Amino acid sequence: MSYLAWLVPIALGMGIAGLAAFLWSMRSGQYDDLDGAAERVLIAEGTDAPLLQEAWKEQLSAAPSSLSGNVLSVGGVLTEGVGERSNK
Repeated sequence: MSYLAWLVPIALGMGIAGLAAFLWSMRSGQYDDLDGAAERVLIAEGTDAPLLQEAWKEQLSAAPSSLSGNVLSVGGVLTEGVGERSNK
């Protein structure tokens, strides 16, 4: 029975903490725009493609010179070593 003296206050504390977190999220506007995030996923702005290519260029410039010759552009994205076989 002494375990109830620990479990009941812990359960009540967790319930109060959960209720406080829920009330905070309601007051801070976390649930105001539920459809906006879902629609933003479907709308492609195309702004990530130049950033991706720039990242590949930076990685390839830092790569050893033996890898820099194995670059192939597929669909506007630079890809490394695609379709290449080594005869070892």
